[in-house]
Amino acid sequence: MVNNQYVNFWKENEIMYLKDKYPKNNKKEIAIFLKRSEKSVQVKSHRLGLKKSKEYMNNIRINISKMMKINNPMKVEEIKKKSGRTRKQNFNKKNKRIYEKSIKKIPEKVEQIIIGSLLGDARLQRKGEGNACFREEHSLKQKNYLLWKMEILSKFFGKFKIYYRGKRKNFFKTKCYDISEQIIITSKFHPIFTFFYEELYPSKSKKVICESVLNKLKPLGLAVWYMDDGSKINGNKYVICVCDKQNKELIKIKLKKIFNLNCSIHKDTIYFPNSETEKFTKLIKPYIHQDLNYKLIKMKEIKTCPICNSKRISYTENSVRCKKCGWIWSDKEEVKIVNFKKL
Repeated sequence: MVNNQYVNFWKENEIMYLKDKYPKNNKKEIAIFLKRSEKSVQVKSHRLGLKKSKEYMNNIRINISKMMKINNPMKVEEIKKKSGRTRKQNFNKKNKRIYEKSIKKIPEKVEQIIIGSLLGDARLQRKGEGNACFREEHSLKQKNYLLWKMEILSKFFGKFKIYYRGKRKNFFKTKCYDISEQIIITSKFHPIFTFFYEELYPSKSKKVICESVLNKLKPLGLAVWYMDDGSKINGNKYVICVCDKQNKELIKIKLKKIFNLNCSIHKDTIYFPNSETEKFTKLIKPYIHQDLNYKLIKMKEIKTCPICNSKRISYTENSVRCKKCGWIWSDKEEVKIVNFKKL
């Protein structure tokens, strides 16, 4: 069944009139003359590829500026001189004010976890000129560690979203790598994340480690950074990966100044010598998560036999055998003698 509806097709003389008048006149006036709706005039002009002339657009801008002068007693130029900032600069200053107020309320533990994570695997995302959000992903082996972070941060920033990503393949330099299952967390948008985003992402694409963030680094932040991107080599050296290859010397200077740690940086990794392993372990050991204790180096300690009082160098969490009396004793994390076994 055919719908008998009236269709008002465009005639040749109407199209000629539209082409002639549209660049310099208002579409409302054209619609009244042609006895059509403004929408039909707009659609037809778009299909024909018609555009407004420069003279017409300049006249509109002049009229808008005149209206602003009438409504505002101050001139537009005076307003610009008084403010001295663009809209984007005003927005950034507003965020800094909010950050200064909220940073006083934020606990030190939360701030250090944010700093350590951003130096490690975490990243910040921002759309347009709005606030930024926090995002981090790890393999399922480190699920408990990531959820521990989420529990602490969610008390201040609200609920986080959790995503799971399955196995996939990644191609890098003509080689194929299998990536295991991953867990991802994302936070809500917050001005504190925006403040860190403006400092760490000056180009809005690549992360750059700055001096102001490194100055706030403390042992908890260093431990989180190590848990994210650190590892041990040959059981006696610590290594941390660096996301920024440009500011190597700055990182080296700040680690020496804040923690009195000597290190060398090659390509994108920080190497701590054997002489610094004991100092580094004492700094980070109280803050290491249970699931990541395997990243710690077992330190040597001098222990005494409970039977003959002879001394011997041994590692923690291992059993020790006395050569004189032949007794074996084992210890736990607190290095206390627990039980005895005779050969």
